[in-house]
Amino acid sequence: MSTALRRPAPPEVNFWPTQVFLVVGLLPLAMLFQFWFRSGTGLHPVLVGFTLFGVLSFALALNYHLFYRQNRPRSALVPPAVWKGLVVAGVLVPLGAYNMLATSLGVGLTLSPGPRIEADQLPVVVAKVVGTALTPGQLTPLKLERRKPLEVRGDRWFKRPPYLNGALWGALGYAVPFALLGALLGLTRREIPDPRDEHLGQGPGAALVRAAVGHYFGMAVGFALGAVLIAVVRTLFPAPGVAPDEVRHFLFALGAGTNPNTAFTYAFSTGCVLAGAFALVARQVDLTAGLSDPKAPELTRPVEILVPEVPDLEPIAFDMGAVRAESQTMLRQFQGQLKGLLEDPQWEYERYDLPAVGTLGQRPEPEATQVLSARLPVGDDDGPTSLGSLSNVYVPIVAELGKLEIPAFDWLGLAEGAVLELPKNPDGTVQLTVAGKPVGRAKPLTVNGYKAVKLVGLRQPVETLLKTQ
Repeated sequence: MSTALRRPAPPEVNFWPTQVFLVVGLLPLAMLFQFWFRSGTGLHPVLVGFTLFGVLSFALALNYHLFYRQNRPRSALVPPAVWKGLVVAGVLVPLGAYNMLATSLGVGLTLSPGPRIEADQLPVVVAKVVGTALTPGQLTPLKLERRKPLEVRGDRWFKRPPYLNGALWGALGYAVPFALLGALLGLTRREIPDPRDEHLGQGPGAALVRAAVGHYFGMAVGFALGAVLIAVVRTLFPAPGVAPDEVRHFLFALGAGTNPNTAFTYAFSTGCVLAGAFALVARQVDLTAGLSDPKAPELTRPVEILVPEVPDLEPIAFDMGAVRAESQTMLRQFQGQLKGLLEDPQWEYERYDLPAVGTLGQRPEPEATQVLSARLPVGDDDGPTSLGSLSNVYVPIVAELGKLEIPAFDWLGLAEGAVLELPKNPDGTVQLTVAGKPVGRAKPLTVNGYKAVKLVGLRQPVETLLKTQ
């Protein structure tokens, strides 16, 4: 009976909110394209770039959703830090405040292209907008080239259903700042992925993908928020023109006017303030994290980890003087033992110091070719040679460590334990004799723990030497 390994079923995740806002995000893009090609004035260049980037962010968000739905990557999203919320609010709130001041001077952001402002004029325009707000009536009014106005008289296409008599265009004013909020939060989002199924990683490319996905879902959330808010106030006040002045100003500030440009520019200022306040107050809630990265309830359940306390250890006191004295005592003992070992009178072949091979005037030392041992039997010859059969002829080989001549008087005075120091050959070799006749030099060494000598020079060929014996 065979048992097949089964992969555990993926956790149940609710993808309905993600799918709903994927569809909702298409509505502001469709409205921007429609105004671009049907208004007769075109679309503001800033909104043209916003629309094209929205199309790209939709493609990335859809691809991300399909991948996420199929693989269910396990990861933890870290809420943005305090300083990140301050940075996002520091971008959105001043932007909304500036646009609110610039609207009264006719240079606020609108759906239709506004006055032409060259790059070198931008600092002057900003300075005059701020200066006029701080010192009303003290500065000369702005004089900029006007663009073609939007025709709003009569029954125009942008007032018909479902545009709530033109008020629904104000929802685009909420979509833009909330898209910027989602992009900034996605760009600064920190994700801790599971190494088994890491899907994006932590590099700059991953941050840009999260920013694009956050841009699209932020745009969808902002548009939905603005549409609901405008639908509620227009239901309560269907005719803003006959409402009291306080109510009418409130409706205009929320972006519920009938002129698409007016509705958008006021809603954009209000949306920037709301989005900045959201980033500042609710910084622990990432606006688009729940939509782009939905989690199963069991994966998001908080886990308590108990870390045992480490007991305090008593400080260890080191007596450095005692340690130093003990170290010096051990060093003196070691030096004494080493000195006694080196001064031991025993003869050690390994202590020969031969000059380096290749020194000027020295014959190179030959390589070891064969080993003849006094403790091993001599093997039979392979066959007859020019010398005949010599297997039964033995010659005594003596390696003389050295010769010493002393007076007879000193010899008579020797006793057991006396040390006779032999002369040392300058090249570290000993004399080799065969049958009492010197035949060459040899190098003392040790082979497998036995004393041995290595032939380093013969005075004549071996065959000639044996024939003269």
